[in-house]
Formats: sequence, C-alpha cells, structure tokens
Amino acid sequence: MLEHCVAVLTGHSLCVLATAGPDGPHTSLMTYVVPIPPRAMYLVTSKDSAKWRNILHNPAVSLLVDTRLKSSDDRSRVQALTVRGTASAVEHPQERAKAAAELERVNPGLDHFLSQPDCVVFRVDIASFQLLSGVAEQFHYALEPPREAAPST
Repeated sequence: MLEHCVAVLTGHSLCVLATAGPDGPHTSLMTYVVPIPPRAMYLVTSKDSAKWRNILHNPAVSLLVDTRLKSSDDRSRVQALTVRGTASAVEHPQERAKAAAELERVNPGLDHFLSQPDCVVFRVDIASFQLLSGVAEQFHYALEPPREAAPST
C-alpha cells in the first residue's frame, strides 16, 4: 500500500494545503512537485499570503491529494491521500533553483510568479501518509526520519 500512496502522490500535481495560524485554519489549492523517492513536496507561495504567515507561526501542515478527476464516473473508487509534514523555506540556492524549475515544468507560466521578490519556494518534509479508499478502507504509514550522518572522529 505504501507504493500506492507514492503512486497517488507522484501521479498528481494539485493538492489542498491546510495550515493553522493565530486566526485559525486555512486551506489553499496548490500545485506541487515531488522528488523521487518522495520524502518531501515542493510548493510556492507569496511571503504575504495567509498560508505563509500560518507556516511561519506553525510549520506543521497537512496536504490532501485525491483521485476524483480520474475516478469521476465512480465515486466509490475515489481515493484521498493525506500527507502530514513540516514546512520550511528552501534556502539553499541550488535546491531552490531545481524545485522552481520542476514547478515551472509542471505548471507552465509560473516563471513570472517565481521571479517575484516576494515569492517563496518551500518544502514540506513528509512525516506520514494516510490513504482512504472509499468510505471505510484506510491505510496509514509513518515515514522514519532521515538518518543523520554519523559524526566523523
């Protein structure tokens, strides 16, 4: 089932991002890209957006990816993948450039937004997946945190 979670995640490029801040919860329809293997998701927003202010207040986020467009003729086959993780700005120039290029490849026309000075590319480090199939079948998987490199002696 983990492979199926990964297939749902990598097979789409739109999600709903849920954040929480001092004014309460907020949801946003977002585009995203994922590296392979998917341990993170990359997204982009404005530094002045409610979602970014919420992330600065509370970096714990949840994202929903669903298959309703591919299963529109039979709602009983719709699957919903919830991804939980921690969001942070991508500070490393090479990582940001690579993520921005992938976001633009998946979403032509994003280049103008990505070049704006108030644009922030951010990463969500994935902590867990929850896949719902129909109304009753669910699968949950928590990713192990990446191992730290052993200190050299």
